[in-house]
Amino acid sequence: MAWKEHELIFEATALKDVVKNLSHYFDTTIILETKDKEQQLSATFKQPKLDSIIQLLQVMYNIKTTKTNRALVFKDNERD
Repeated sequence: MAWKEHELIFEATALKDVVKNLSHYFDTTIILETKDKEQQLSATFKQPKLDSIIQLLQVMYNIKTTKTNRALVFKDNERD
């Protein structure tokens, strides 16, 4: 993962590391509670916005996001 001015770059980065870097970059607590934390992401985000990145991760990894008072929580999107 590389940080450039107003740009986030992930190259074959494990989801657990993506979340850790997003948490730091956006100064937000993000908790990853998924089964597969090693799934990889390769993407470049110019002028990154957390909401847009969350939407992408939800679709790509079939996860849901819950907001609590203190954190964002990513969980597997289990179907009934």
